[in-house]
Parts: sequence; C-alpha cells; structure tokens
Amino acid sequence: MEGKSNKSWVADAIIDENGYTLSGEASDTLMITAGTLYAAGIDTTVASLRTFFLMMARSPAAQRRAQAEIDEVVGTARLPGLADRDSLPYVNCLIKEVLRLSAIVPLMPHSLDDDDFYEGYLIPKGTWVMVNAWQIFHDPSLYSDPYAFNPERFFTDSETDPEVLCFGAGRRTCAGLHFAQAWLFLNITRVLSIFSINPTNPLDVPEPRFRIGHMRILEEFECSITPRSSAKVELLRQSMQASQDALDQE
Repeated sequence: MEGKSNKSWVADAIIDENGYTLSGEASDTLMITAGTLYAAGIDTTVASLRTFFLMMARSPAAQRRAQAEIDEVVGTARLPGLADRDSLPYVNCLIKEVLRLSAIVPLMPHSLDDDDFYEGYLIPKGTWVMVNAWQIFHDPSLYSDPYAFNPERFFTDSETDPEVLCFGAGRRTCAGLHFAQAWLFLNITRVLSIFSINPTNPLDVPEPRFRIGHMRILEEFECSITPRSSAKVELLRQSMQASQDALDQE
C-alpha cells in the first residue's frame, strides 16, 4: 500500500528542492504568513456570504434580476468566472450592497501619528481613533433609505462605494482585499447561477439580526436553497470534480 500526499505552498517553502528545511525566524515568519492568509479572511468573507443569503431570501426581485443577467452573459453551458466580472454590472452592484449592509467590521481602530484637530477639538498624537464604518454605511446623507437592500443605488456615482471603507481606511487596508473580492464574486455568482434562495416560510421572512462584537455577524436563520435545474446541478458536479482532479495532480 503506497501513501500519497498533496503538495502545498507551505510545504514547498519549508523544504526546498535540495531537502533543506527552514528554521528559526524564517520558519516563524512562514508560519505566521500562512496562518494570516487563512484566519484573517475566512471569517469576514463567510460573514458577508451569510448576509448575501439572507438578502436573497428577502429580496426575490433582486435575486431574479441578478440570475437573469448571469444567464444572459454566461449562458447555461458553464459557470461564471472572474473573466465575466466586467460584464455583470448588476451583480457587482448587488455585491457592493451586501458589503454595505453587512458592515462586518463596524469599528476600525487607528492611532494618530501626529496631533490633529477636528471641529475645534485637539486629538493628541497616539490617540486611538475608531472609524465608525457602520454609521457611515447607514448615514442617510450618503445613502437614500440606508436600511433597504437596493443594489440599484450603485448604478451611478451619486452614492458612496462601500468598498472604499469596508476593507479598511488609511494606509493599512486589508492585505487580502483583492482575494476577498474575487472570492465573494465567484461564490455569489455561482450560487445565483445554480440555486434559488427563498424563505422557508413565505409568511415569516427572517429579519436581519446581528451579533455585535469586533465583527458584526448575522444570527442563524433558515432559508430554502434549491437547484434551478438538473443541468445546473451537473455543472456543479463537473466543477467539483475538476477541482478535485487539479488537487490530485499536485
């Protein structure tokens, strides 16, 4: 019986082609980097995806419009990919609205490099300043009807793009910004392509209720997720098999 293991970026970095292994500071740096790639992004992106599912259960018209756009652009013979991104304007607006309503990290701490003045008040150097992202995303002077789910608000530049803030402010924005955007786009477009999302009870549509802490995460809710067609299910099966085959070849 012969065992087989899949390679990984971390394994390749620890042991080079000559069999030498990292040690000391280099090994610690690699460990921290690898952990950050996973831990820093998985909880926030999953929290955003949870908001997406609830908004789709609550907003059937928005869901149908996004699905129609995907069907028209992508067709029925394949699943959406990153190359379709620029051709799906409504879906991109829908994702922005999910990010705005999610406000996953409601308060973002920063420390002042120098003394500053705000509305006549001195804020000394070193003071911690909390950017209230939730308040900004629900400010009626920036967003009309700010508690409503309305992707169309981003068809023009009249309302602030939430992506300028939801991934951080200042110089230290999220290092995984582009990865998170791609991850959300692929997951949301493929879910919309394959499935329909509805409330389990049309007479009792779940309300958005959040647990508040360092992150703002929706409480558990029920929804119905059903395939749009058997052909869509087959596309999903083929995609999963292709992914597994790619992993097995490494």
